[in-house]
Amino acid sequence: MQDNQTLFDAVQLKSAATDDIHARARRQVVAMSLVALRQGVPFFLAGDDLLRSKDMDGSSFDSGDWFNKLDFSYQPDNWGTGLPIASQNQSNWPLAAAARQSGAHSAACGHCAFVRRLSRTAANSRIP
Repeated sequence: MQDNQTLFDAVQLKSAATDDIHARARRQVVAMSLVALRQGVPFFLAGDDLLRSKDMDGSSFDSGDWFNKLDFSYQPDNWGTGLPIASQNQSNWPLAAAARQSGAHSAACGHCAFVRRLSRTAANSRIP
């Protein structure tokens, strides 16, 4: 839960600057569906279902709770809380700035509900 970007952050870094938040959230849902329907929910990173962000911190081990927090209230998502430490993240700062301009993260909450339904489907399926 501490190192590397979350799936949401990785999608932000790899998406085109012109992509809106809904397209980005759909990419995450597609990626999560592969894991959910084959390996199962235990293989999700904590907070993937919440579209959780560590604000693109690529190595958050020493970043503390500011970047590593996990809140199941669906209110704070940790997106746009600040720039991660320069020593390992400065090369991604321009990409992070462009991704933040693509739209509000909270606009994708409908995708969180879909992920929860996907998780229930996976739990009830007989896929080997």
